[in-house]
Parts: sequence; C-alpha cells; structure tokens
Amino acid sequence: MRALAFIVSFVLAFLLFAVQPMATKMVLPVLGGTPSVWNTAMLTFQLLLLGGYFYAHVLTTKLQPNWQWRVHGLLIAAAFLFLPLSVTLATSDALLHQPIRHLVSAFLIQVGLPFFVLSATAPLLQSWVARSSHPLSQTPYVLYSASNLGSMMGLLGYVALIEPTLSLTEQSKGWSLLFVIGAITLMIAGKLLKPAAAEKTTTAAPISKRTLVTWVWLAFLPSALSLGVTSYITTDIAAVPLLWVLPLALYLLSFVDAFRTRPVLVPIATRVAPFVGMLALLAYGSQAHRYSEIFIFQLVAFAILAFALHGWLARFKPATQHLTAFYFCMSVGGALGGVLNALVAPIVFTDTLEYPLSLLAASITAFVLWQRASAVANDFDTHLRALTRVLATMIANGIVLYFAIGLVLGDFTIQEPKLVVQTLIMAASFSTLSAIAIYRRSLHSFYALLLLGLLLLVLVLSGANAQKVLFKERSFFGVWKVTENEKDNARYLVHNTTLHGAQFLKQEGPIRPLTYYRALTSAFLNLPVLHQHPYALIGLGSGTVKCYADAKQQVDLFEIDPMVVKLAEDPNMFHYLSKCPGSHEVFLGDGRVRMSQRPDARYGAIILDAFSSDSIPSHLVTAEAIELYFSKLAPNGVVFFHTTNRHISLWPLLAAQAKAQGYVAYAKHFDASTEPLVYQSYWVAMARDSADVAPLIGNDKGWTKLEADPEHRPWTDDYVNILPYLKVLNGQD
Repeated sequence: MRALAFIVSFVLAFLLFAVQPMATKMVLPVLGGTPSVWNTAMLTFQLLLLGGYFYAHVLTTKLQPNWQWRVHGLLIAAAFLFLPLSVTLATSDALLHQPIRHLVSAFLIQVGLPFFVLSATAPLLQSWVARSSHPLSQTPYVLYSASNLGSMMGLLGYVALIEPTLSLTEQSKGWSLLFVIGAITLMIAGKLLKPAAAEKTTTAAPISKRTLVTWVWLAFLPSALSLGVTSYITTDIAAVPLLWVLPLALYLLSFVDAFRTRPVLVPIATRVAPFVGMLALLAYGSQAHRYSEIFIFQLVAFAILAFALHGWLARFKPATQHLTAFYFCMSVGGALGGVLNALVAPIVFTDTLEYPLSLLAASITAFVLWQRASAVANDFDTHLRALTRVLATMIANGIVLYFAIGLVLGDFTIQEPKLVVQTLIMAASFSTLSAIAIYRRSLHSFYALLLLGLLLLVLVLSGANAQKVLFKERSFFGVWKVTENEKDNARYLVHNTTLHGAQFLKQEGPIRPLTYYRALTSAFLNLPVLHQHPYALIGLGSGTVKCYADAKQQVDLFEIDPMVVKLAEDPNMFHYLSKCPGSHEVFLGDGRVRMSQRPDARYGAIILDAFSSDSIPSHLVTAEAIELYFSKLAPNGVVFFHTTNRHISLWPLLAAQAKAQGYVAYAKHFDASTEPLVYQSYWVAMARDSADVAPLIGNDKGWTKLEADPEHRPWTDDYVNILPYLKVLNGQD
C-alpha cells in the first residue's frame, strides 16, 4: 500500500504538470509566442488547482469515506469524456483584443475537467491515508514530496523526452491513456485504504486567521516570483516550453525538498536568501539585464528564495486534521501569484514591475523569518507580527522616498538637469530614515529600507535620460514606448528592452529607412523581383520597410498586436505608412496564420522581423513555417530574416533549416553607419537557388553562404531546441 500510494501520487502529479506545457504549446502559434500566453495558461491552471483543493477539502470534511470515493469516481468518469485532450483557438479580431478571456475560456472548457480531477489527487489521497489504519498515516506529508517530485519530472520529462520525440497528437493520446490508468489506480487505492478506528482520531486546535493569511502569503511569493522570472527570461530569449519549464521545475523542486523529512537545500537557502535577493534586485534594475549570464543568476536567485520560503511554509504545516485546509491556502497563494502577473500587473503597471516588487517582498520576508528564527524558535505568531511590522514600515518608507525624489508620475523617467538634485534629495531622505531605524535597533526595518532604497536608486539611474516619453502602454504582448530626443533629432519605438524603429523629428529630403532596416537597401537595388511583385513584412514595428516600395507597389503588413498598428498608423507618431510611396494593407493576427490565407506565389520578398523584444517566436522559423513562406513566393523570390539578437545565434539554425528543405541561405553582418540612426544588424537571405540571390551577392560584398552543422537538428512544429543556439552556452558575446 505504501508503494502504491507513492506511485499514484507520482504518476498523477506527472500528468498534472506535463499537460501544462503541452496544452499551452497547442495554442502558442495563434498568439505569436508571447510570454503572456504562458502566464495566462498558468493563471488558469492555478485557478483550477485552487478549485481542486477546495473540492478535496469539502469532500473530506463533509462526506463519509465511502461517499468520497463514489463522488470522485463519478467525476473521473465525466473527465474521460474530454479525452484525448486538444486545445484549439479560432483566429479572430476578438481574440487579439481580448486574448486573456479567450485563452482562459479555451483552457477551462477543453482541458478544465481532467486537470481539475488531477489537482484534487494529492490532498484527497493524503487525507485518505491520514485517516486510515496504515502506518503511513503518521507522516502523510511525505506523499506531497513524492507528488511534487512527479510534477517536476513531468515538466522535465516533457522538454527532455516527450516534446523532442512525439508529435502533439501522439503526446495527447499518450497522456490520455496514462490518465485513464492512473485515475483507475487511484480509485483502487482509495477503496483498499481502511478507515482507522474512531478512537484513533483526535481534535486539533483551531487555526487562527493570521495563520491562514500567512500560509497564503508564503505560497503567494514563490508563485509570483516563478511567473515573474519566466516572463523576464522569455521576453528576451524565446517563449518555448524549455524556458517555461525551468523556473516551474525549480519551484516544484523547492516543494520536494521542503516537505522531505530531512530537507537538504532548505537550511542553506534560508540563510542566504535575503542577500541573494538583494543582489538579484540590483541586477534586475541595472542595464546588466541585457546579458544572458544575468538570466542564469536570476534563475538561481529565484530558486534560493523559493527554497527558503517553501521551507518556512513546510515548517509551519498543521496537524493532519487540517491537511486539506493547509493545501487550500497554499493553492490560494499560488493562484494569487498568477492573478498578479497575468491580470493585475498589466492593468496597474505600465512597466514590468511585478517581478522586482516580488523580489523585494520575498527578500524582506525571508530576512525577517530567518533573523527571528534564532530568537523565537517556532512561535509562528511572533514571526508573523514582526513580518507585518516590517512590511508596513517598508510601505511607509517607500511613500516617503517616492515623493522625496519627485517621481510623481511613477515611471522613473528623469530629465537630466534634475537628476543630480533628485538623487541628492533621495540620498538625504534615505540616510535620515536609516538613522532612525538604526537608533530604534530595528534591523528588520533597516534591511527593508536598504532594499527599497537600492531598488529606487537603480531604477532612477537606469531611467535617467534626456528623452521625452510621448507614449507608454502595456499590452498582452509587452510594454510599448515612444520617446523622442530633440538633441539627436530622433523619435524611437521601443518594445520592452529592444528598439523596433526610429525616425527623424525634422526630415530633410525624401524619407529613408533607418535603424536596422537600412541593410535592405542593397537587396531592393539589386533584386528586380522585389519590385515586380508585392512584398510582405511580418512584424510591423514603425512601418519603416514600407519606404522601399515603388509608387504603384503593394505592401502587405502582418502584425499581431493592435497597439503597434495604432502607433504605426498614427502620423503624429511615425510617418512611414502615411508618407512613403506605394499602398499597404495591414493584416491583424499571427503572421504565419494570416499569411497562410494569402494567395500562393504572390510575393517577390517576405521580410521576417516579428521578434517580441529579442524573443524568438519559434513557430515562425520552423520547417513548416519556412515551407509556407516559399509557397507564397513568386519565382525567384527571397525570404529575408532579421537575425540581430543579443542571446541566440540564429545563423546556424537557419542554415540547418535551409539545408533540410533544399534551399540556400546567405548571411551578412552590416556594420553600424556613421550616418545618424543607422545601426549594425545581422540578416539572412534564403532562396530556392543561389541564382535567385546572385545579383545581390555579386554587387553587395560581405554575404557568406551558410553551411549547416550536421549535429544541428532542424526545428519543426513538433520539435524546438534552443540550447545549441544560446550564445552564453557557446562562448559567444
């Protein structure tokens, strides 16, 4: 029975977390690969998990064991009706304008019931074990460790074995078969567990409201950090299962260790978490976030904080009579982390501040609990009172500092002439408040103030510039900002951390393409096919590429974010679409989906520049996607890929893609020009035959033919592996 309980906990938890990247990958192409898809999926699954834990709590507290078994059996039978799993989304304008509502609805309706049934497994089985006569009833929490180990293996197994070897259809069928076997085995285990004699049960002390709130708080922080660090990483690298799974696997591993009888890593994490959190906060606020090594450090910092906080959560777990209430509070905290990242933050913040604020709160919480632990061993209420006081102090000090430096707009953008004065005022305010904290011997308050002061200082210094912000909003697809600098005679379009277009404020002569897109000049001069047919651009930006069109030429523009279309079409923001020659039509939606609806052999060129910040929408460079592009090209047409990227080396990938499909690929690094607003960039030209690009290669020196590495496996819709192309792992700058 002990082995059966562990196996059932492991297998059903494996299924519970393997379904999350699988279901999310099914809808990813329709929404362009944005990190928000994963956050929205996680929010939905956390809400279902919350519902499952609440259901388990009600079932085990209101019904007799035999009736619990029958009711859950009926629910499992109903879940079988939704197998095999499949999640589909219809492309529409309504989806793009309200993506969260449509995503949540799709997940709830199409995979909601099977996931709900799985989410109730851990608390139900542990409750049945705790009330049985089996010796395991004395330590049922060890099953939670086995459950989280299964969850972690489900995630890692998905990216390491399932995704690379099975198609999505095969994944769905295999998952569904295991679900049926696991659910039936669970019911057998529940039937075999014999309830203990009545005299075995004892009445545990009631749980205080303060304790319930603290359970929620200690579960909320790691959840918020997990989703925050996932968005932070995938915004600039790629929205792929591997990068979703790493933070979540670390999150689950912290549960595994915390709920072991003798934790291994939790004691170490408890001691170092407050200081690692401080370093992570500094790294986030500085420009160092542009380097891949910082992403690795942020993952490590998140892991240490998660181990520490979950260690405290496990330390204060209740008697087994309150087991389901404890798990319900944990699921409430986890769901609130999803609500913060997926719903609240995009509305409240115009910047992605949810991650640094979560770092701040987690570091302070870890510090208070660690510092109080040596003085007051297991007095939970004392810990909580100290934590409440420190958080209140932090908020009060934050308000003082905020107004002291004059940031009443709250966007941390400072004009240069005021920077010195504002920094001095901030330093004086910080010093005064620190002196008061030290005089009162409040180490907690000083630590909280120190972290808050450092965060504000870094944000102030990193945001200090001479640029005027004309527009700043946050959409489902990221933060968009339009700034201008009169000194440089320039206006810029920035998405998250990456420039996506610029123009001169005062234009002399005809409008010319600027920034990275000047590199295409030689292609339009040397390849006649580019003027003999319409050409397409996937990824609108400021609309710069339209300026290569002839007076009677049609340009098809594909863009997934309605906010970008609004900015590009507003002549008060950017003038490329309104003043450049030729005509254009904007197709709103995922570029690959919308292009599939256009006529074959239509385009002389397709220009791919649809990266979200520096993130790679992987579904736009798979074998199936490239085959689609070539079906839309006229004879002798060319596909151009903009491959400028801080973190991923795309040339080896595109070489592998071209070789696998019998095409040729040439690449060139364009140096930065001495001309204003013309930047260095990296481009790849892919064609059916070398003759199609011969006029370009012959007249524009510097193009080199890409040779594929036989060890690099091409990407497909069913297989994506970014590890071979990460610069940080290959010793590239």
